[in-house]
Order: sequence, then C-alpha cells, then structure tokens
Amino acid sequence: MAEMKAIILKYALILGFLVLLTSCLEKRDVMDISTHPSGWMDKRSEQFHGLAVTTNESKSESCQTCHGEDYSGGTSGVSCSNSQCHLGYPHPQGFTDVNSPDSHIQFIRNAIHWDITQCKSCHGVDYAGEGSYDKNCLKCHTKKDGPENCTVCHGSTNAAPPADLSGSTETYNVTVGAHQAHVTGTRYTTNMLGKCSTCHNDVPVFNVKSHVRDGSAHAEVIFSDLGENFQTDDASWNRSSATCANVYCHGAFEFKAHDNNFAFDDSVMVGEYRTMTWTSLGSNQAVCGTCHGLPPEGHIASTVHECTNCHANVVDSNLNIVGKDLHMNGRVDH
Repeated sequence: MAEMKAIILKYALILGFLVLLTSCLEKRDVMDISTHPSGWMDKRSEQFHGLAVTTNESKSESCQTCHGEDYSGGTSGVSCSNSQCHLGYPHPQGFTDVNSPDSHIQFIRNAIHWDITQCKSCHGVDYAGEGSYDKNCLKCHTKKDGPENCTVCHGSTNAAPPADLSGSTETYNVTVGAHQAHVTGTRYTTNMLGKCSTCHNDVPVFNVKSHVRDGSAHAEVIFSDLGENFQTDDASWNRSSATCANVYCHGAFEFKAHDNNFAFDDSVMVGEYRTMTWTSLGSNQAVCGTCHGLPPEGHIASTVHECTNCHANVVDSNLNIVGKDLHMNGRVDH
C-alpha cells in the first residue's frame, strides 16, 4: 500500500510539472497582465498616468523599462508616442531641433494646428515647466507671453509677415505680400500703423476662437471701419487673385455735398475705387492720384500744386503728406 502511494505521488508530481511547464510556454498577451492600476488611463482618476509622470520626474524614466528608451514600444510592444491620446508625447528625438522633420514646429503645425494651449497640460499654464527645467519652454521663448508671442509663428520685429507661418519672406506669396507696407508704412498715413485689426479680427489673446481655433486654413480678411463717418461694407478680398477692392484706403469713398459742401461742384465727391494687387509691391499702385483724382471727381477744378491752399494741414505743394493722421481717416479735413 505504501509503495502504491509513492507511485501515485510520483506521477502526480510529474503531471503537475508538465502542467506548469505548458503554462509557462503558452504565449501570453502582456495586455492581460495588469501592470498598472485600474485608473491608469482615466484622466479623472487620481491614479492617471499623466499625474504620475508629471509629479515625479523619475516616473518617466521607469516607463522606459517596458516602453523603450524612445517610448516606441520596447519589450512591452506598447508605443506611447504613437498612441491616439498624445501623438507627440513623450516627444521624439529632434523635437527641439527646428531643422528636424520631427521638430515641435512641425508637430504644432500638423498635429495640433497651432493650438499650443494643449501643451499647457504638461508644460504649465505659463509654459515654465511647472518647476521642471527640461519642460520649461521659456528657456528659448524669451519674449513677452513666451511661445504665445505673435512673432513666434509669424512676423519678426512685429506680428505681421514676413515671415509667414511657413517661414517665407517673399512678398510674391499671398501670405506675405504688402503686410509690412501697411503696418509700418508712414508715407501716406499713420491711421493703420501697427493695426492688424484694419483687415483682420482683433486678437486680444492667443487662444481667442477667431485666431487658431476657428478651423480655417488661413487668416480671414475682415475689414474694419476706417473712419467714424465711413463704413467699408462693400470692401472685398479675393485670395485666389490676391486682390482687394472697394476699400476706403484705396479710393472707395463717396462724400456728399449736403454733408460738407466745401469745394464741391457736384452732389458727391468720389474716389477711384481702385482694385489693388496685394503681392505687386514696387509697382506704384498707391502713388498720389491713383486712389483719387487730383482733384477728386466732384471737386472744383484746381491744379495739383493748389491742394495745399485748402489742405495745408494735410499736404504740401509737392504732394507730400504732412498731416498723416489727417489723411485716410474717413473724414474731409482742410
């Protein structure tokens, strides 16, 4: 009987060993093994992995044990950088290199469509890295408002191109064109100096909906009122031909004699209503006499040198604009 028990025990041990060996050799799905707590993927959970990584710098290094040094999968086969949650975090090599195809510039342009407010979840509301030197965007973005400064994405010394969003500085590109001539030029007027809102919606803060979050492929041209007595309701912009038409600052005006009958020889005084080509800089489109006649239609006859007799605060006898705040301001000044 004792010998029989010994034989049974021997075969039971052998059978148990075979079962154990088979289970070890069986291919297991690593996703079935709970290596992380239940709330690891839940943003609302206190165990959310984002909190674990951002509150403990060593956590991101420990992730590399299974997910690889570049977080592309490693031994776990689970890629962090290719997940649908955050395609660019942890960031790939070359992310800070502006010349790299993996540059953060390309990611911001193509993946999040310029809405860098999404970066705040890791880099902090002020982009200062929440105490982490490695995550501090202000190391490079030293201007006011850091990476939200207008000139980070477009412009240079001011917010207007060049450069445009692609870095182009060529004025034959519609995204560059005559921007600088309008926001810095003072030959004819100072009423548009530095005012992007003359042709675009005002952008009081970076993430206003009409700026980077409206879903449009390019900046919309929305003309403002160019004078307290003149509206530009009929002004239009054609992006395909890079032309603007019926804008007050290029002769789309009509002043009625019953409002101000000084020097009228008709019931109205009108400009030339020029259609301007945005990308044709240096073609003398805006020389004196192109936006309105000298004198304008509906004005009493006079020579060009006589303009200063009545408009001395605006122009001299050589047609140089001397009162640039009075020129193209939506009123008749004399």
